[in-house]
Amino acid sequence: MGGIIAFTVAFGMGANNVSNAIGTSVGSGAVSVRNGLILAAIFEFLGTSLMGGMVTGTLKTAIISPLHFAANPEYFALGMFSTMCTAVVWILLATHYALPISATQTIIGGIVGFAIVENSFQHVNHSALALIVLSWFLSPIVGALFSYALYYTIHKLVLEKGELHKLIIPAYYGATFSILIGECRYFLL
Repeated sequence: MGGIIAFTVAFGMGANNVSNAIGTSVGSGAVSVRNGLILAAIFEFLGTSLMGGMVTGTLKTAIISPLHFAANPEYFALGMFSTMCTAVVWILLATHYALPISATQTIIGGIVGFAIVENSFQHVNHSALALIVLSWFLSPIVGALFSYALYYTIHKLVLEKGELHKLIIPAYYGATFSILIGECRYFLL
């Protein structure tokens, strides 16, 4: 049963989150819908395979430890199952109404919810939860700042300077490639 629920969550995340990942590229005309979906499939698979385990570990143990349910491990299993079922319903409902949502936020909310029902909220790792919630607020701000800086730089150095783009664009490609390879090496080592 857990496999079916996990597959359905993945289906919902594909329907909702992949649209977020390729929406700007397809919307701007940089890539076709077909090519965007192919690229998304490749890189979503690679991201999940290479780095998804760290987030899974956080969701599995950092918010609330299964050790707090050692006397009744079935309660922890039921809580996680309820979390996944809730995520399926919310993600598919939000996708149906074209609302871009975060599956991670949904799942973390579900974990905290079952901890409250089990009178285990005191066992929630509040510092880890606070850091996660803080990241939800910081992510759009950091994204906006980096986007502003990158757009401003490209606009000033490329669009306003004409031929300079022949020098600048390869540097951006190189920097992007270096960052991606560096992250992959960091997570693989």
